[in-house]
Amino acid sequence: DGDTSCKRYNLADDNPTPRSEVMKFGHELLDDSNLLPSETPQPSSRRRPSEREKRRKTDKKRVENKRMKESLLPEGLLYPTYREGLKAVLDINKEKWR
Repeated sequence: DGDTSCKRYNLADDNPTPRSEVMKFGHELLDDSNLLPSETPQPSSRRRPSEREKRRKTDKKRVENKRMKESLLPEGLLYPTYREGLKAVLDINKEKWR
C-alpha cells in the first residue's frame, strides 16, 4: 500500500469549514493588517451568477484527510487548519502587499 503513484487523494486541513467562514477569516486578517482597499471596486455590469457560483455559496462539503495524512504526510500538516495557513501566507507576503 506504499505505492501512491496511482492513487487519488482529497486534500484538506484538519478543520473542515464552510467556504464563507474561511473567506470571512481571510477578510478579517487583511482588515486587521490594513491591507484591504479603501474602496471596493464595483463590477461594471450586473450579470447573473452562474450555477457554479451559486453552488459555491451554499455547498457544505466536508473532506476527510486521514488517508492523505497517513500516506503522504505521516508527520502531520505544517499548517493544520486554514487559520494557521492563511496567517502564514499573510506573514510571508505582508510587506510585499503594502
